[in-house]
Amino acid sequence: MAAFKMNKDSVVLVVGDSHLMSPFGSDLQKLILALGVKRVEMIGALGFTPQHWVKGGAATSSILNAAVRKNGEVPSIGNLLKDIQPNVVIASLGTNGAAGVEPFCKAVAEAGAKFFWVGPPPMRKGPPTAALKKQFEAAAKGKGEWIESLEGQQYPATGGDGVHYTTFLPICKTWATSVLKEIHS
Repeated sequence: MAAFKMNKDSVVLVVGDSHLMSPFGSDLQKLILALGVKRVEMIGALGFTPQHWVKGGAATSSILNAAVRKNGEVPSIGNLLKDIQPNVVIASLGTNGAAGVEPFCKAVAEAGAKFFWVGPPPMRKGPPTAALKKQFEAAAKGKGEWIESLEGQQYPATGGDGVHYTTFLPICKTWATSVLKEIHS
C-alpha cells in the first residue's frame, strides 16, 4: 500500500453496514478524529450492501450525522459524495453481499477521493472474502485499496452471534487500530 497520511485538511466519509454501527465503528471514528482531521462523517446502515448505498433509502437501523440525514433515509453514495465532498472515503461493506460493488466504486472514483475498502471480518459462517476482494479490485480499477479485516484472526468459537463483534470489545479496538494503520501509513 502506498504511503498516505490524513491531515487537518482531510474530510473523511466512512460508510458501512452493521459492523460500522458496532464498537469497531466508534473506535475507528475516535482514531480518525485523533489525527486532527477537518471532518469525519460516519454512516452505518444495518443490512446494507454496496447496492443499497448506490440507491440510498430506508434502513432498519442506521447511524447518521444530522448533517447528512434526509427525511430519515440513508442518502445514496452519490449524494453523500456531492454534499460532503470528502477527499478520503472508507467503505466497510461486504458482509451482506457484494451486489453493487461496481457502481459504488465508480461513484467514488469519479469524486476523486482517496478510497479504501475494508473487507468483512472473519465470521463463524460467512461468505468468503476472496471473491469480494477480486470483484472490488476489478471495479476499483486501481483507484481504491483493499484492507483485509482482522487478518489471521478467527471469530471466537463461543459467544456473540457469529457475525458481529459487538461483545468482543478488545477485538473491535484491534480491528479499528489495524484498519487505520493500513490507511494512515
